[in-house]
Amino acid sequence: MYDLRREQDTINPHTCADVMVLSHEEEKTHPYWYAHVIGIFHINVEYRQDDAGSYSHPTQMDFLFIRWFQRDISPAGWAAKQLHHLQFFNDNSPDTYGFLDPNCVIHGVHLIPGFAYPIDYEDLNSDWWFYYLNM
Repeated sequence: MYDLRREQDTINPHTCADVMVLSHEEEKTHPYWYAHVIGIFHINVEYRQDDAGSYSHPTQMDFLFIRWFQRDISPAGWAAKQLHHLQFFNDNSPDTYGFLDPNCVIHGVHLIPGFAYPIDYEDLNSDWWFYYLNM
């Protein structure tokens, strides 16, 4: 059961590292994208408006280094009585890794390893071939 009274999730790359964000696809077949948080970073940024201007005061910028999941397009959801399947993009894909503003995260998600599918030994960053998105 999700605790609605807390109004926030804790993201820990070692324990609770899977999150959801709003989809930016034109086709609205599924409203969310899913990602696995690899690291949480905080940097101090200074910038200039133009080449002749002075630098701004240091401003803290937070970001997440993530690995994107891709969703299996087979029928899933309440009507299909089937949980959504997620799997990581291949390492050869340019969409595999990315950076994300923590303010874009809606909340954490609970993924269930697909025990019925064999483990992907070729992908050293993944333990399971598929994950089920717990609803």
